[in-house]
Amino acid sequence: MDGLTNIIDKINEQNDADCTLIIESAEEKAKKILEDAEITLKKSVDEINASYKTRADIINTKAVSGAQLEYKRMVLSEKSRIIESCIEGTLKEMCEAPDDVYFGYFEKLVVLHALSGEGVMKMSQRDIDRLPGGFDKKLCSLLPKDKTLVVSKDSIQCDGGFVIEYPEMRVDCTFRSLIEDKIDEIRDSISSYLFA
Repeated sequence: MDGLTNIIDKINEQNDADCTLIIESAEEKAKKILEDAEITLKKSVDEINASYKTRADIINTKAVSGAQLEYKRMVLSEKSRIIESCIEGTLKEMCEAPDDVYFGYFEKLVVLHALSGEGVMKMSQRDIDRLPGGFDKKLCSLLPKDKTLVVSKDSIQCDGGFVIEYPEMRVDCTFRSLIEDKIDEIRDSISSYLFA
């Protein structure tokens, strides 16, 4: 039996050695697979992080750009509001000026806007009621001989100023109309003064 025991022992030794080699080889392969998996995983994580960083940068850039655009829009809106407030304040101040100043505006406007021929000046009832005596004669004295004006007792609806009606034309010298005709220039002038 000793011979048989020796053979079995040798077979067992050989099996143990083969099993050890197989286990060591499997462990090496498993270690290599884990290392490769870690490298692949790290690469994937880095790619995902880079992708999200790029997305985050894009979102941040869009958010900053949007905020800047909104800020500029708000500033422009506020500037427009201030300019419109200045225009409305000036219009109100003109309409509420003392009579001598107020009708002085009329005189200057008549000289600038009266046409040849006879025109009929119409204004608001408020202005008709406070019209200085002899105003129509004073206006005519300011004009050349080929231009005459008659102040009408018929009123028109307006905040301030007047219109001159000719047989084939109407000259609008209401303050609001005059402002609207020059609104871009007025806005530019106010803007350069206030926001320079």
